[in-house]
Amino acid sequence: MPAHDAIVEQWLAMSHPDLTNHVRRLVRGASRPSPVWTAVSAHPVLAARVRGILSALQSQMADHRDHAMWTLWITNTRHALTTPVPLEKSSLHVKRRNRAS
Repeated sequence: MPAHDAIVEQWLAMSHPDLTNHVRRLVRGASRPSPVWTAVSAHPVLAARVRGILSALQSQMADHRDHAMWTLWITNTRHALTTPVPLEKSSLHVKRRNRAS
């Protein structure tokens, strides 16, 4: 995930219009949420900025001919931002073993 962490650092340094363009490109046409959103969700300030951009983007696309698709893509992205990262199997196994003790 180092590449995604680098994206987070780049996005933190961007101006609002540049960040909006990057978010729009990543959201558009994504049938599956990008792993970038997991890295973004770990940084509260950037996650808040992205959620604001998603809200603005959804309102901009309200009259767009592809409104339904944009709504789906934005909803998927929001879900990816708010879904907690699953624990790795190895750490889950350790937690279960510790409970049994």
